[in-house]
Amino acid sequence: MAKGGRGRVAVMLSGGVDSAVAAWRLQQEGWMVEGVFMKNWTPLSSQTLTDCPWERDQEDAAAVAACLDIPFQSLNFEVEYRQKVVDYLLAEYRAGRTPNPDVLCNREIKFGLFMDWALAHGFTHVASGHYAQIGDLGGHPVVQRGLDQGKDQSYFLWAVGGELLQRVLLPVGGLQKAEVRRLAAEAGLPVATKPDSQGICFIGHLSLSDWLKEELQPEPGEVVTLSGRVIGHHDGAILYTIGQRHGFTITDKAGAAAEYDLDKAQLPRLFVVRKEENKLVVAAAAAETAVRQLWLTDVVWHVPTDTLTDDLSLQARYRQSPRPVASWETTVDGVLVNLAEPINAPAPGQFGVFYAGNSVVGGGVIHRTEKM
Repeated sequence: MAKGGRGRVAVMLSGGVDSAVAAWRLQQEGWMVEGVFMKNWTPLSSQTLTDCPWERDQEDAAAVAACLDIPFQSLNFEVEYRQKVVDYLLAEYRAGRTPNPDVLCNREIKFGLFMDWALAHGFTHVASGHYAQIGDLGGHPVVQRGLDQGKDQSYFLWAVGGELLQRVLLPVGGLQKAEVRRLAAEAGLPVATKPDSQGICFIGHLSLSDWLKEELQPEPGEVVTLSGRVIGHHDGAILYTIGQRHGFTITDKAGAAAEYDLDKAQLPRLFVVRKEENKLVVAAAAAETAVRQLWLTDVVWHVPTDTLTDDLSLQARYRQSPRPVASWETTVDGVLVNLAEPINAPAPGQFGVFYAGNSVVGGGVIHRTEKM
């Protein structure tokens, strides 16, 4: 097939190996490929000013484009990213909830503003290095899980759906990560051995907790047991999420051990069960965070709900096994979901994603939960 015979595609080159292989594969398949790097964030604080890797990433993205001999350009979405992702993130943390910036970035920026830009500039498709696939469910385009279960990113793409998906290409979703590395090396791509990025994309190597402390300046508070016994302290309840088991300090280890009838030396890891104003309530068993009932708001379905079958499941966070849905109904409080099995540590503000088998069929924001 002649070069470019399949259409003109704008590939989101992040400077990593996954997007590089995505661009290479599309070029091999006959697409007219162009690389685009998105600059979404410049650190503003003294702690992060020298620790954001975007400049290196942009250089690596340009090197990949040069290696493939494809056009390359950079776009700046910093203002929009602050408004649509960062401001939302901070508002949710201030309200005591736990948002997911990766979902917002995909919905608002990568497959929102960037998609609009690409279509307005004559591209027929956009592509990324996400580990997910595009499939069909009953005649409706849907995101499906990536082949590599350890890298699957379909959860982060749950809010991308509808006819938009007909313009999206995910060339590495059907590959294992090891295969992506091998292809990159064989193609001579300059990022073949570059380590994967870690953590929140827009704050560099600074921890999310440290960045939130800078932005929100939270008040320290007490760590208490289920019975209300004060056993430690924390840096501010808004920094923690349900199920978290680190980041707070236990000062009364003997008291904590006594709470669970254990020797001091046997003090188990403690999990955040709930937040009461500026107190963290902790327990020794992760099961204390488990719930069977959730209310979701702002729910979006990507297929008609009357086509949903008995294989419907819900995933409440990334890298968590989904749980079968026993029943669901629309109520005045949103969509009420009853699970057939308990799910650990769903937190208000996170996203609950519905799957039918391996297909993403909808999702929404977790509003509240009940143990049942």
